[in-house]
Amino acid sequence: MQKKYKVFKKVKESKLVSSLYLRLEDESKLENFKPGQHLLFKIKPEGQDHVIQRFYSFSEAPELDHYRISVKKELPPKGILNVPSGKGSTFIHNTIQVGDIIEAKGPMGDFFLKTEESEPVVLIAGGIGLTPLLSIVNTIINTNSKQLVTLFLGVTNNSDHIFKGYLDTINKAYNNIQIYTCYTNPLPTDRLGNDFDYEGFVHINFIKSKLPENFKDFYICGPSVMMDYISLELKKIGVSTDTIYTESFGPASVSYTAIEENNSQEKTEIIFSDSGVTVAWDNQFKSIVELAEANNIDISVGCLFGDCGTCMTDLTTGEVEYNHPTMIVPDPGSCLPCSCKPKGSITLNI
Repeated sequence: MQKKYKVFKKVKESKLVSSLYLRLEDESKLENFKPGQHLLFKIKPEGQDHVIQRFYSFSEAPELDHYRISVKKELPPKGILNVPSGKGSTFIHNTIQVGDIIEAKGPMGDFFLKTEESEPVVLIAGGIGLTPLLSIVNTIINTNSKQLVTLFLGVTNNSDHIFKGYLDTINKAYNNIQIYTCYTNPLPTDRLGNDFDYEGFVHINFIKSKLPENFKDFYICGPSVMMDYISLELKKIGVSTDTIYTESFGPASVSYTAIEENNSQEKTEIIFSDSGVTVAWDNQFKSIVELAEANNIDISVGCLFGDCGTCMTDLTTGEVEYNHPTMIVPDPGSCLPCSCKPKGSITLNI
């Protein structure tokens, strides 16, 4: 169910990261969430006639009188022309101001702290992937838990080291929390041992050198390439797949494969059979879910990236093509509307 939230504070955390502090517009009590979860926002960027959906993770602990999300403005990939900045994140940064109302659904997501307090956890973040892991860290602090936490954070350098002052403070203040930072491209003024602990990306050898002896679960969030690499390397050293949890940040975390637009004269139609609605496909939409949302057809989603299977829908006629490889393989006769477009007219049982 969509709820309306009022922005009562906006904080610029770094050049590209801003935090929004939210309360319900009607000032009713906020629903509790599990540390690591997120909200699904409905956003209508300026100059666009349809809404888009974006997940943004909580970056604060639950059981407070507000929510906080921290969003990175996604810039076009270097060297790739004609690719705009992220629509959702640009809207958050450039348009949303204190006092504005924004709609979201949730809390939701199955990426959250599951480990018992007696068992150490390892958190591994790439860039803005820190946000759900910071929610976990803040929860451990706020509940006075003595759970051992080892956090590895990979960023470019001091210029995008988000929450640096706060992380330094808790690293010194809590004996049960150890934080290690990796800079891939340190600035001349960045000092090893002071600003960062390792030069390079978050490497498995550095992780192994700092792991506690009785580590239990791993929570990894960041770019897909980073998560795939670390997950594979952890398995190589004997870590069970059941103890590795990952969270994809969806469209902004990957480079989409360009899909050739259908320029034929034949009109492509999407038939939502259960809803009794037929809609013409428009290439302005990134996925079938976006088209459905624009036409008030609700498709349950969990990740917007094909990692969870929540949106799997029966595809009774026609074919689709995917924007990127998905972790979930759709069942025969079905598709993942969050991650695909039609190849021609199709019928969906929804």
